[in-house]
Amino acid sequence: MNSMLYLRSLTAAALAAGVLSAQSQFDFGSVYLMSSYHAPAGGTPYPGIARVDPVDGGVTPLVQFNTGSVPAASAAYDPYRDRIVAYCGLGTTLAPALYAIDAAGSWTTIASTYLVRIAPRGDGKIYGYKAGAGHPTVQEVYYVDAAGQEQVLLDVGGASPWRLNDGVPFNDNDPIRAMIYEPSENALFLALMGSNLVPDCGAPSFDVSIRKLPLTADGTALRAPASCNDYDVGGTVSGLPVFETPVGFSYGPGHQLVLGVHTSASGAMPRILRVDPVTTTITPFATYGPFYGDVNFGCCAYCPLTGEALVLEGGNDVWRGFTPGSSGGGRAFGSYGSPGFGGGPGDTLFVVTPIGNGFSLTADATSLSVANGGAQNLDFHPGVAFANHIHLIVGSLSGWAPGFTFAGAHIPLNLDWYSDFTLNAANSAFLVGTLGFLDTNGTAAAQVNYPAGILVGLQGLTMQHAAIAFDGTLAIVHVSNPVALHLLP
Repeated sequence: MNSMLYLRSLTAAALAAGVLSAQSQFDFGSVYLMSSYHAPAGGTPYPGIARVDPVDGGVTPLVQFNTGSVPAASAAYDPYRDRIVAYCGLGTTLAPALYAIDAAGSWTTIASTYLVRIAPRGDGKIYGYKAGAGHPTVQEVYYVDAAGQEQVLLDVGGASPWRLNDGVPFNDNDPIRAMIYEPSENALFLALMGSNLVPDCGAPSFDVSIRKLPLTADGTALRAPASCNDYDVGGTVSGLPVFETPVGFSYGPGHQLVLGVHTSASGAMPRILRVDPVTTTITPFATYGPFYGDVNFGCCAYCPLTGEALVLEGGNDVWRGFTPGSSGGGRAFGSYGSPGFGGGPGDTLFVVTPIGNGFSLTADATSLSVANGGAQNLDFHPGVAFANHIHLIVGSLSGWAPGFTFAGAHIPLNLDWYSDFTLNAANSAFLVGTLGFLDTNGTAAAQVNYPAGILVGLQGLTMQHAAIAFDGTLAIVHVSNPVALHLLP
């Protein structure tokens, strides 16, 4: 097929040009939990950050804090620094600070400033705000720049700070419960709690609300007034209104944002929401409940590896995964600690991704044993707009970042000998269905399949695979996210 010759020439040209550079130390799609009370089964509870396997719920500690007090939503992955950035206490320094933490758990200090609900922009800026401060500080948004200097986000025109509710005080000292930067709109999104103290898009109510802050090109000020939209997640239960508290913003499928919401009552509710970044329209992503313990909605983030919104349900301490449109208890894929002792709305769940979304490649496994062999099933779903287009899945053993650009498209792989192998061995017994045509729905299934012993010597490495779609002229029209496959002994 001509596309194969084209991609082989792409690989040869990229390798000849020496496109490989510093690799990201974090796997795309890795999930991390920041909690003041990690409660591993049979282990000693600790405050800190741990890595979570989105398939089986296995948890690996990354770093332990020196205090049990952990501000909620104060950690995220920052691709600019290629670090987890977190406001916490580390080492022998008692005062919390904003730290950059690497994949081995080592850290450096970014700034001593206080910032929570943090949202990296990808250019060195890390947005956040100061929960618990008095008015008007609590109504302002701040950021730390690439040099570690704190600045305040300015209003339209750049003459004064932007302030929530136009600076008019209201009776709540922690209104902003989640924050995320969305690059296609160049806008900062804030999610506010519904407690009947915080103004939504009018008077105070119990509804969760979203603010969209369109930013100037450099991200230092608003370029247009903020817009607002609200949504009633819980309604009333037994005649009483339900309090609604956002517990996590993340990048979702189809260039949408995903927002998790903790409520004060049990029952089936759309606690996982979809937010359109263009219109700020809020719609249900999934209905959470009914099941015993459904009121214990601790933290939430969308995982592009499994195509699910992941939730740590704190009543039973069970990890649950919800696909778009699902309901009930979701996919219970692992327990975490003793029921009732871990997981809560103060936890933060976050995922390693570039700034932005558009995820179109998912998998059913994250690891493979070299000794025993195994398979990873891949689902490529760029959508109906790409129906009947050519698709090809390419791999790398050298990481997904920084990747390279070819013919105007960025490919999230660092090319190496394994890349060449995946081209030559496409549609073999090892790489099933990796070259072909998308169906009429714009989807294709593939499989990475390696028998026992064939990968001896590669244990400890990580394969990355990404999918590319071509039109009839062999122009690249879509590139997926990468998906990791860890090679275990």
